[in-house]
Amino acid sequence: MESNSKLKMIKDSKNRVIAIVKKVWHIFRSYWQRNFGDTYKGLAICSVLVTAIGVAADLKLYFSPLSIKICYLVGVVITIVLFCLIFLASKVLFGNRRKGLIYWCLPVVIIYTIATVATQGDRTDANFYLAVLTVILLDFFGRSMWAIVKLRRRTITLVITLVITTSGLGIIGALLTDEGFKDQYIEDYLTMKEEKILDDNLLKVDNAFKKATVKGDYETTSLEYGIGDSFDLQSSVYNLSTFAQRSSVSGWVMNQYFDYDLKEAPITGKVWYPVTEDECPVLFIVHGNHNYTTDSYLGYDYLGKYLASNGYVVVSVNENSCNELSNENDARAILLLENIKQVLKFNKDKTNPLYGKIDEENIAIAGHSRGGECVSTAYLFNEYDVYPDNGNIKLDYNFSIKSIIAIAPTADQYMPAQHEVSISDVNYLLIHGTNDQDVRTVMGNKLYKNTTFSGEGNYFKSALYVAGANHGQFNSEWGRYDMGFPSHYFLNVKNLITTKNQKEILKIFTKLFLDVTLKGDETNKELFSNYLAYEEYLPKTVYQQLYQDSSFDCVSDFEEDSDLTTATMSGAKISTSRTRIWEEMKTAYGDGGTNENYALRLKWRDTNEATVKFEIPVYEMTGKDLQFDIADMNVENENGDKQIIDGTVRITDIFGNVANVKISDTTIVYPSLPVQLYKVDFLFNEYEYKHQFQTVSVKEEQFLTDNAEIKTDSITSIEFIFDDMESGHVKIDNIGFRVNR
Repeated sequence: MESNSKLKMIKDSKNRVIAIVKKVWHIFRSYWQRNFGDTYKGLAICSVLVTAIGVAADLKLYFSPLSIKICYLVGVVITIVLFCLIFLASKVLFGNRRKGLIYWCLPVVIIYTIATVATQGDRTDANFYLAVLTVILLDFFGRSMWAIVKLRRRTITLVITLVITTSGLGIIGALLTDEGFKDQYIEDYLTMKEEKILDDNLLKVDNAFKKATVKGDYETTSLEYGIGDSFDLQSSVYNLSTFAQRSSVSGWVMNQYFDYDLKEAPITGKVWYPVTEDECPVLFIVHGNHNYTTDSYLGYDYLGKYLASNGYVVVSVNENSCNELSNENDARAILLLENIKQVLKFNKDKTNPLYGKIDEENIAIAGHSRGGECVSTAYLFNEYDVYPDNGNIKLDYNFSIKSIIAIAPTADQYMPAQHEVSISDVNYLLIHGTNDQDVRTVMGNKLYKNTTFSGEGNYFKSALYVAGANHGQFNSEWGRYDMGFPSHYFLNVKNLITTKNQKEILKIFTKLFLDVTLKGDETNKELFSNYLAYEEYLPKTVYQQLYQDSSFDCVSDFEEDSDLTTATMSGAKISTSRTRIWEEMKTAYGDGGTNENYALRLKWRDTNEATVKFEIPVYEMTGKDLQFDIADMNVENENGDKQIIDGTVRITDIFGNVANVKISDTTIVYPSLPVQLYKVDFLFNEYEYKHQFQTVSVKEEQFLTDNAEIKTDSITSIEFIFDDMESGHVKIDNIGFRVNR
């Protein structure tokens, strides 16, 4: 009897709960019908308008000449047709009960996809939350608008809903259309630097540097060469179809737009030159991938005028024929070399306005983005007799290319005969920005690494990492947004340095690099190994710099084997003390290559005695500097205190004498750079930490100043002692000596 009573009580309780749920459901359903019943068409309109954005983006990819407005209008029509087809299929499978779900899902997918493309596959959780929130707001906005405007309903709920959703969508719209948010780390790091470094630590240059970087005194002019009456000089065409292909619908559209295919790619570009000067060094510069309806080659007009006023001929090569293609980087290199050939023909033609203008023994090539990769490939092809992927194609260029400049380059898009592009005995300058939202990692580090020196001749390579610089501001036609419609709405650009400053950095480093490597003027060569000496004349931001020259004698680059105790130099031994982690780590630089970089990784905690020691055979350091590359690897406590990477560099001689120099007495090694590329980064407190190497160079005289008894002609060990940091996480690479020229 007692059990039956309990069962009856349970049953009664269950029935009461069911009754309450039914009553609540009935009240809610009545409430919903009174306010939002039959309003799915409002959601449908919003869903169509949002989904059409994604369709328009795809149309723009295939039909670049069409404006965004036309693509969007066509996208709306296609979206309506698409929905109709989906509804027909849904009706067969589910009846009419899944319309709301379809109207919901497609906008979420579209917004999420666009945001994820913008963030290059990262921030997926944040992108999903943003997509769902946006569609919730669109849902209730569309329904309330339809109820009020079309169904003539007037309830407090609808008014409140409309106000809330309009405000929410307005905030999201303002967020997407605004430039974004500023960050503080550049100012904070510069403050840390000022507190750390003393005025007499570094060489200070005089006003001669400023004079060397301003607009020159030469009067300049320009002309264009190409095929057709609109050009000042007539050139020729070249068959690129062996090296690249235009395929599918987009390829057909390109052929119609250009009115030629790759079998007749025009050799075309623009030349700036000083009017009165002859036998000038020449720079050929090539743009990268962009919308082929944009005249990207004209985006370096500021650089061409500036260099021409300083006695250089500058040729900006138009490679739009290769834009919006895949696997075409070798074609870009060939087209660059064919342009060099054409311009040098003009230089030899007595009837040509370019006659005698160019010193053909002093040629430099520069490239931006994919163009930055292609210049290394072009240099390789210039040295080869046959094309590496088909020996039946002969190469016969052999130009006197002495220098290469790579601006935010890609890497590994072309791999000759499935090898990486490796070049030697040429001067190389790499410039990249921390806020590059296209080539997010410094892929040029691989090209920098793969530029080597035989020891014969006087060459150098330098890399400059610029905080706040993006991908596009180096080119006037590309601008502040590194992605096109609609992904650019998700990019944060308010924390970029100004376009003027970014161009100024490129102008200064390009001009002085050419002065050193083409004109032989080494007055300001130290800019490429010690930018701090010139910092007061440079745009204000954080810089990180690498340097190596052909006199470099390597102690260890950690590429030789997996034995942690051995080094590159024969007979050298490595050991550590008071470290928690000691390993050789692989640092991915490129985009698919196999020869990535290895470096030494050290981590320590709660000690001021973390040390790594390199015992070497007796080494004569006289007349040389000790140098190494180092980077902070710490990504923890992003809101906590950061500190300059510091410690003691110690050398010991055969007699046991030691000399110590602080890292901060030679340069400033910044902590990892906490970069926020996207607007969602600020909303969700996300960071992308940049761990770029910086070269530290300790002069022989600094060691002798610390201890005059040290015998630099018989050094037996090198130590790095992190006595200024109780905890740390760093990577070290390329330890060695170079001649103090």
